[in-house]
Amino acid sequence: MAANGLLVCGAKRSTVGCRMSSTRRADFEALATTIDFGRARDQIEALEELPPTVRARALWVYMGLSKIADAEGLVELLAVDFIPQLELNRASWNTYREVLTTAGLITSERDGRTRPVRLLPPLAES
Repeated sequence: MAANGLLVCGAKRSTVGCRMSSTRRADFEALATTIDFGRARDQIEALEELPPTVRARALWVYMGLSKIADAEGLVELLAVDFIPQLELNRASWNTYREVLTTAGLITSERDGRTRPVRLLPPLAES
């Protein structure tokens, strides 16, 4: 089990093949039922100025964040702890954080030395 008790992963430290604690699994299931990933994709795809690969990867990151967020959408881990689980480096996390913020799918405001991430549900169709 990981030191924080949230995820248990193999040596590769990937979301693929990770097992969640029962508490984290319940949080994920509660959050996953409230997120319309199709609408999230639409919001990201609306950023047509970005290359298709960046948009696709941003959706993948959003989905990965949903696996480590609590039931209210808050990612309690520091970026340095969760970016390896998403198979990112610091620079790519900064890019995808900006894409997801622009798409209105996360908030990420500096709080002292940390920058907590909160997932936002996709906007309803207008």
